[in-house]
Amino acid sequence: MQPPAEKLAGLPRNLMLFGATVRAAAQSAKRAGFHVVGADLFGDTDTLDACDEHVLLRNTTDWQRLSAATQPALKLMVGGICLNEFPAAGPFFDQNLFDQNPQPNADFKLPDSLRAIARECGLDVPESRRTDAWVRINAGKGDTRIAGQWLRKSLNSSGGLGVAWAEPVAASASKVPAGEVIFQRWMPGRPYGVTFFAAARKTHVMGIFRSLFVRRGIHPFVYAGSVGPFSEELLMRSGLANLKSRLDELGAALRERFGFRGLFNVDLVVDTKGRGSILEVNPRWTAASELVERSMIRGGHFSHGDSLIRWHVAARQAVTNFSLPEFLLSNLANLETGAGCGFKRVVYARRPGRMDVRQLRSLEQGEHLEFADLPPPSRWHSAGDPVFTVIGRLCSGRLGINRESSCPNRPTEGCISPQELRQTIRTIAGLMDHSPRSSAYE
Repeated sequence: MQPPAEKLAGLPRNLMLFGATVRAAAQSAKRAGFHVVGADLFGDTDTLDACDEHVLLRNTTDWQRLSAATQPALKLMVGGICLNEFPAAGPFFDQNLFDQNPQPNADFKLPDSLRAIARECGLDVPESRRTDAWVRINAGKGDTRIAGQWLRKSLNSSGGLGVAWAEPVAASASKVPAGEVIFQRWMPGRPYGVTFFAAARKTHVMGIFRSLFVRRGIHPFVYAGSVGPFSEELLMRSGLANLKSRLDELGAALRERFGFRGLFNVDLVVDTKGRGSILEVNPRWTAASELVERSMIRGGHFSHGDSLIRWHVAARQAVTNFSLPEFLLSNLANLETGAGCGFKRVVYARRPGRMDVRQLRSLEQGEHLEFADLPPPSRWHSAGDPVFTVIGRLCSGRLGINRESSCPNRPTEGCISPQELRQTIRTIAGLMDHSPRSSAYE
């Protein structure tokens, strides 16, 4: 339904969204009444439903058929990709898409740019080396070699697809331009993501999430989902309550230093003593933003035609002195209440095959178990490809979806246990053609 005209007053009518998948952001934009043009890698069926126009990033013909009505349009990055890999898209984006930062000379991607800010807020950044320093130190100079476990991280990738364990002597690193790769010491601990919103006068923590990862080939930390946002009770039970005040300070400092507006995300790892280390910063809509919006919708925090992407656009455009509604601010600490919290889990194909989406739909259980990022029936999935996403509400006896979780087997009303979720994924393995029933997914 089209929202009242004032909902988009002063905002661009056309919105172009770029990312590996734009489905969740497109649904949010559609809710607010934008004319949505999506550009991603997959073109899933529910993505096409949410977009007025859609192009596949790799398809030159798709770009050529885009209607002139999409110009001018506000262009937003809503998922991590390197647009330089898609030359056909060149006329439709500019450099601002890569960082979406009003102060592009302040490079928030580099650990050295973040370390002073982090330490002022009682946090840290793992020890890092640029490529030239890594090669020089590891070139066989005896005791000067760097000890410990290190990761090689591409600055132009996301979702963990540019992260791999570094070899003791990274000879191949000398072939990589120094500005594109860093080497960072691995930090043990639990991974979290924090979604912030930078409004006109203040930065707010919108949600804290447990991050989930799987190993894909040489990449040990490929994004596989999020659990959250945590309520105050869950923050206490997870030992993160003391971290919250430091995150408030961090959000304000990042906004002040880099000029962020609207949504941005910080990935960090928290060790057993509650010490947090910042891994990276993403000034855009991220995968966990969808869970924030779903919690806000469930709690009745949006008026007709409102959406999180509309607020993001309004804050970035500075058409008004945009601030979050007071009724929302008073409830930010408890967007999620009761016995459960949100989750999304990306499911990857372990073996090649096709997915029968009709049978997949038959397993949905309302808002506490539904499926998204649904492929067309004809799509062939290679081993390691993302196939679909499970979204719902997880009972919060213990947070996480890994085997060590010990949530009660009997589900609380309105949510499912981690055990049930794993069983559902195993059941879905049988719905994929040309794959062994027992091991199609992980």
